[in-house]
Amino acid sequence: DVHISPAETDYLRGIAAKVFPESAEYQPLATFSSLRPLLPSSGSATRASREHRIFYDDQGILRITGGKFTTYRAMSEEAADLVTARIAPDLHPMHVTAGHALNGNTQAAIDALLAEAPALAASYSLPESEVQMLVKQYGILTPAVLECMPAFASGDLSRLDSGRLIYAERHEMALQPRDFLEVSTTLALEGRAPVGFTMNA
Repeated sequence: DVHISPAETDYLRGIAAKVFPESAEYQPLATFSSLRPLLPSSGSATRASREHRIFYDDQGILRITGGKFTTYRAMSEEAADLVTARIAPDLHPMHVTAGHALNGNTQAAIDALLAEAPALAASYSLPESEVQMLVKQYGILTPAVLECMPAFASGDLSRLDSGRLIYAERHEMALQPRDFLEVSTTLALEGRAPVGFTMNA
């Protein structure tokens, strides 16, 4: 049962208030907590190393310990190097993804979509700023999200957010309201989560 404590909340709010003094007047809309896998160490967890260790254990199982989400590609490369060194030495020096943007989201592809934003906005009757926001969040998948958008708004969500919801259900395994509001989007954390919102059947 991972959760943030009142003391931790006060600590973070104190830091925020130093940077944004007016924030001290507001109550938090939501909180989130998670566990970080750390290498064994003595003393405070906050002082523990965020480094990773990748190794074969005594049973020959490849173990990945520690690390951070932000370094997962480097960790994956290191793990693949260990595996290929054992089973496919010819593949060992190959790092195909190292120079490739994830999901084909190259700068050229993003620039092309942003250039197309006015036409997409007109085609789907949206403000251009909303299409630009989609490009920043979904990259080259923006047209697929727009295709999910209904012709008319209904219920608690705007047309755009309805499209994002349908996309999340079809392609991002969103099953519960929290999946959409907190993972696929940040609507809940922005204080825009609809009251009584339910997922489509």
